Order: sequence, then C-alpha cells, then structure tokens
Amino acid sequence: MSDLDNHIPTPEELVYHFQAMDDSVSLINHLIDDAPTEESEDEAEMRAEAVQRNVEHLELMVARPYIAEDGRSLAAYNAAITKGKGS
Repeated sequence: MSDLDNHIPTPEELVYHFQAMDDSVSLINHLIDDAPTEESEDEAEMRAEAVQRNVEHLELMVARPYIAEDGRSLAAYNAAITKGKGS
C-alpha cells in the first residue's frame, strides 16, 4: 500500500482528481469514436498508447478508496475503461 492509498485529499484535490478523470473519459471517447478511417501504423500505435495510458489512469483512480467512497457515480469511468480495453 502506497502513501497515496492512505492520503485523504482536500475538497479541492478531489475536484481536480474528478476533472482529470473526466478528461481521460473525453480523450478515450474522442480517440476511439473519431478515429480516422485511414492512418499510418505509427499513428494507430500512438492512438492505442494514448487510450491505454488513459485507461490505466482511470483504473488507478477508481480503485482509490477516496474516489470509490465519494458517492459520485463511477459509471462513466468504468464505461470508458471497458471501451478503451475493447478498442
């Protein structure tokens, strides 16, 4: 267990965390939904890596006790994780 697992964020930090998670959801959706019909192998690889990084970010955050216990719905975050893993 890391120090981050024991850290209780301030209300301002919590807002920041949820905003960052919202950004990851938006980016995952954009990268998947607006993928060009034709792109180079390098572009496709960069797109896949960006999706993976954002999926990993969301997975780490939804596992944090202070996120899970906040009371906000995690449905959009879990849906983006699933979508990103399926791409």
